[in-house]
Amino acid sequence: HSFYQGVNLVQVVFLHLVTWKVDLDDEERLSIVVFGKRFGMLLLVTLPWAIRKRFPVNSFSANWRRKNVEMKKNNRQDNTNGGIRVGTEKESKYLWLINGMYRFKKWQYVFYKHIILHGLNISVASSYQSYKNDTTSLPLPLTPQWRIFWLLLNTSYVMEFFLQSLVKRQVLSQKFMMVLNALLMISASIASMESNVLGQVKIEAALISLFLNFYNRGHDVLNTMV
Repeated sequence: HSFYQGVNLVQVVFLHLVTWKVDLDDEERLSIVVFGKRFGMLLLVTLPWAIRKRFPVNSFSANWRRKNVEMKKNNRQDNTNGGIRVGTEKESKYLWLINGMYRFKKWQYVFYKHIILHGLNISVASSYQSYKNDTTSLPLPLTPQWRIFWLLLNTSYVMEFFLQSLVKRQVLSQKFMMVLNALLMISASIASMESNVLGQVKIEAALISLFLNFYNRGHDVLNTMV
């Protein structure tokens, strides 16, 4: 969790630097020097992924596999003992929903990582758009829509873990926690569309990033530079 909070912070600093803070004149934007600067900043914003393995990894697929194994184990124990464990039937009934939610969450993460994160960073770094003399539009990180999206994205990260802690302490029900979490997810999704985040992403960059994620797993820095 702390890793991704740090990644979000580094990304927003990168977006400010590339889109307007170190913007250059028109005649300078096509030079090899500019490409080198943007390439260097892209490398720096991606470097945190080099230490990703130092942080705990929560595998989405391991979650639904563990649920299935636990359910089968409990059912075998029930049959051996000749009794019926309380809650077995109910848990079995909703197992497909739990597994489905884990799978949805996995692909939501894949979307975030390769479109909102790597895809956006690569697209912005390779863009030749200049806002220095443009008085009709604002660079992405200066728009109110982007700031709302970024705030909601980070709130979603924090609240998901904080609300789960409240559920474990029985201060909050699981159902109500899921409702609040769903509202955050919906709000962040709407904000991402309003801020034109997807419109800033080059589809080929996102697709190549996605392909390399599965083909060359665990090498995000190298994949992004490619």
